[in-house]
Amino acid sequence: MNGTVTGVLLDAAYDPWPSAIARSWQDAGGAIAPGIDMLIFQAVDQVRWFTLGRADRPVPREAQVTQAMCRAVNRPERVIPQRVRDARLNR
Repeated sequence: MNGTVTGVLLDAAYDPWPSAIARSWQDAGGAIAPGIDMLIFQAVDQVRWFTLGRADRPVPREAQVTQAMCRAVNRPERVIPQRVRDARLNR
């Protein structure tokens, strides 16, 4: 990549990480978001579906469930931002 880029690249590659495109994007000044993070939050939605029969409401202790998933794949522990939760409830 030539020049400076802006924005975030969501790259669903897992191995090798970072992928060649993610490395190039980051070297050019862009931010990268690993696909594994996306999968963690998709997994949280699946837990909602399996336990509640719907994905628009949080499961009990959801923050702890999400943090455990992050730890399981060696990702920084995080929770779903409130603005994302609010957007899900309003769709």
